Amino acid sequence: MKSASFLKTLWLLCACAVVISCGKKVKESTNEAPKTTVDAVDVPPPVTDAFKAKYPDAVVKQWTIEEEGYEAITELNSMEYSIAFNAKGEWLETEREIKYADLPEKVKEALSSSDFSSWEVKEVDEIEAPDHPFLYEVEVKSGSQEKEIYFSRDGNLIQFDKNAAAAEDRD
Repeated sequence: MKSASFLKTLWLLCACAVVISCGKKVKESTNEAPKTTVDAVDVPPPVTDAFKAKYPDAVVKQWTIEEEGYEAITELNSMEYSIAFNAKGEWLETEREIKYADLPEKVKEALSSSDFSSWEVKEVDEIEAPDHPFLYEVEVKSGSQEKEIYFSRDGNLIQFDKNAAAAEDRD
């Protein structure tokens, strides 16, 4: 009898541990720190007010806390966006994943003539920020090395992560 009760208690504790560990951590990709999801009611009013003013038609699927502030994973015009604000409600950036084929030709040309031309393109994001109307982030991989390269719309290299760690070091 005690053995059955002990097993039930042990099973319940294991189930609780699984639920807690699956909780509110979201990892976007191998090169980003886990993000903590938050309920919309826990997002500061300046952030939600600024979001609604900038994107009145967007539907928030999830809020997360980031190092810089808050990020809304949204849907707008049947596309998914990641929109970031600091805690004061100041807009930081809007990002959406796009296909390589949708990159401006000048960006494709710049990438193909760069030191990364032979690297595999893993992901492409279009980023809009207050200090850069449109940037294109191209995530590339060669062997165990991954880098994020940023281009302006006209194909100018803005920056790349010179100190990217090996992919297996981030897993």
